[in-house]
Amino acid sequence: MKMSLAAEYRAFKGKMLKLKDGDELLAMGFADLKDYVLVLAQNGFMVKLPIKELNSSSKNTIGSLLSVGPLKSAMIVTNRDVVFMSDEDNKAKLTSVEDFSENSRLSKGQQVMDKVAYVLLATSRESFIGIAKTGKSVLIAKDKLATKSKTAGGVSTTKKIILKMV
Repeated sequence: MKMSLAAEYRAFKGKMLKLKDGDELLAMGFADLKDYVLVLAQNGFMVKLPIKELNSSSKNTIGSLLSVGPLKSAMIVTNRDVVFMSDEDNKAKLTSVEDFSENSRLSKGQQVMDKVAYVLLATSRESFIGIAKTGKSVLIAKDKLATKSKTAGGVSTTKKIILKMV
């Protein structure tokens, strides 16, 4: 994980960032010092890290590791945002970002719903699309989902095997 100043990218030529072998870019965006990075680790734990806790580094610097290990997803959020969470059994819900505690880079994270597979920013969306194993899409309407705590289970959305949520 890393933070760079936007000014570094205004007139750049060449590579936009440097990654170690085996690493990949999960997310990028613009943030203010009052925002957070919400990351889901592969072990199922969530970290809500204040942007102000990240050190600014150049675009050519490799990012630093978090204590939770490899990550599944990352997004920039505010406490006013809501996230969509879905587990491996296609049970989904909405959760307020405010429900997550602030963590530090050295934190092991916090427990969320069991077997969480996807976390997406939901604030300005009306629906979510799942890509099923059959290749067909599954539409999940936001207004059909309940807002629940970070550890509560969700409601069943489909019996199909979902390979990707967008």
